[in-house]
Amino acid sequence: YNIYFEYYNCLYLLAQMHFLIAHNLEKDNPTERGEELLKEITKHYRHALAIFEAIKAEIPEKVQPQEIPNDLSQNYLSYCSVLCTISGQLNLIEVAEIRKTSPELISKLANGVSGLYGEAYNIANEAPASKYVDGDFKNFLLFSKYFFIAKMFFKLRDNKQKFFNEKGTEFGAIIVYQETAANKLLEAKKYAAKCGKFANPEEIEKQIQ
Repeated sequence: YNIYFEYYNCLYLLAQMHFLIAHNLEKDNPTERGEELLKEITKHYRHALAIFEAIKAEIPEKVQPQEIPNDLSQNYLSYCSVLCTISGQLNLIEVAEIRKTSPELISKLANGVSGLYGEAYNIANEAPASKYVDGDFKNFLLFSKYFFIAKMFFKLRDNKQKFFNEKGTEFGAIIVYQETAANKLLEAKKYAAKCGKFANPEEIEKQIQ
């Protein structure tokens, strides 16, 4: 009997609890989220992330490899950590938009989130995480990767638009960013149609602007 096995299972459940609290706060407040609520949601995602990372760092030294279940494996804990990071970053983007932060900064945040979705997709295709993540959600991860890279280019376009409005410059960059964003959005649409309940293709244009 290994008491550490029970200990890390309890920690995993605690991390799940924090993640579900954050998720339910989001679900119960789908549209009107002030900064204070976003901070509360992000706090729970950060707690979950810290616990998942602690388990990942400690369990190999305390529990024999053959005794570690799939949901406590390095692969699956990495997947959980990335999802927590993504969720926190999405709230950061929402706060930035509430504060009317510069399009350039929001573009950087969107680029980071896109990369995290790509990382989550790669991990989700490796065992044992691949056993737990269904095909619709894997398509959602790809959809989100392209959705947020499109958002990055739209925000870069908006940033250049300011220069054009003020000085009449950067028109060429505006066109390039607009076309690139539109192409990435088309890529996102391909996967949105395969996401099942996780994405609504008809809402993409409304959300991206």
